[in-house]
Amino acid sequence: MAYLVYVGNVLMPVTPEKITRTVKGNNEEIELISGQTVLNLGEPGLTEWSMDFMLPKVQYPFVNVIQGSQELRSQDYYLTHFNTLMGQKKPFNLMIIRTKPNGIWDLGEKHYDSSQDAYVNDVDGILNNVSVTIESLTDKDDTGEGFDKILSVVFKKYIAYGTKTVSLITDSSSGTVTAAVENTRETDNKEIPTTYTVKSGDTLIGICKSRLGDADKWSEIAELNGLENANKIYVGQVLKLS
Repeated sequence: MAYLVYVGNVLMPVTPEKITRTVKGNNEEIELISGQTVLNLGEPGLTEWSMDFMLPKVQYPFVNVIQGSQELRSQDYYLTHFNTLMGQKKPFNLMIIRTKPNGIWDLGEKHYDSSQDAYVNDVDGILNNVSVTIESLTDKDDTGEGFDKILSVVFKKYIAYGTKTVSLITDSSSGTVTAAVENTRETDNKEIPTTYTVKSGDTLIGICKSRLGDADKWSEIAELNGLENANKIYVGQVLKLS
């Protein structure tokens, strides 16, 4: 069983040999008056994933090529992609997906979920599908790798947060002060499309993120369109989105 890595909805050309997941603790040692040292337990830090990506100069047999095309994307394409993700100042998706020997995504087994009153997929094949940012990016040229490049990347988990504006209102007659929370979040009234025609370079994850606003809907859309292999879509194919 192998696996695929998608960074910002782009399939990496070569799967990393090793992926390291690190969670740093935020515990603090405190020395009491008695001289005893105790540990003040804090919340764990944000998860980090570190891995090396090989950017091949030529199309080796083990290279993951673009679906529907036999051409390998250039090294500059991936370098530009990573630099763009790092400079855009917003999170993106990191997905690590198990695949079966025939290349089909492992979507897990269906089971009955009483809370939803429906059969759902366990999605055991998704090792990670998380919103991240790039903590560090190192481009290494190694003579031992020939013309291939090695890109070392550390991703850090991103947790969304928001702020609220609180206004204090004073009643002039009674002097009572009340607080009013202003909801400044914009409402997205964009109409959801019902179909989408696949273009060159598209992935199902990317389509779901750009058209439905949720990359996690890829399995739902794959099932809706009867796709046995969610990783294989072709240019000109019309996908139902609802």
